[in-house]
Amino acid sequence: MTKPLELPEALDASAKRFQELNKDNDVTLEKAETAGLVSDAEWKTYNKDHDGALELDEWLNIVRARFRAADTKKDGKLTMQELDSAAGQALLKLVVGP
Repeated sequence: MTKPLELPEALDASAKRFQELNKDNDVTLEKAETAGLVSDAEWKTYNKDHDGALELDEWLNIVRARFRAADTKKDGKLTMQELDSAAGQALLKLVVGP
């Protein structure tokens, strides 16, 4: 059996993904850089300063929320079954890409 994914691992991988998506090499992700990855509702909820760009902490807050949504057992670990769910697949888009 594959080792479950834990939140620190997901955060680390998604921080690297943030850098990969950051095509203009600034310190934020603009909507165009997150197209198909972050919903309008997530933008509204997590872009707290409403500046039209996601800073790394805002990006990681989306990852945390998606992790919690996928963690149906509420044990802080995502099994293959949880990762195969719609919520798990949404998380994986931010962690490893499509």
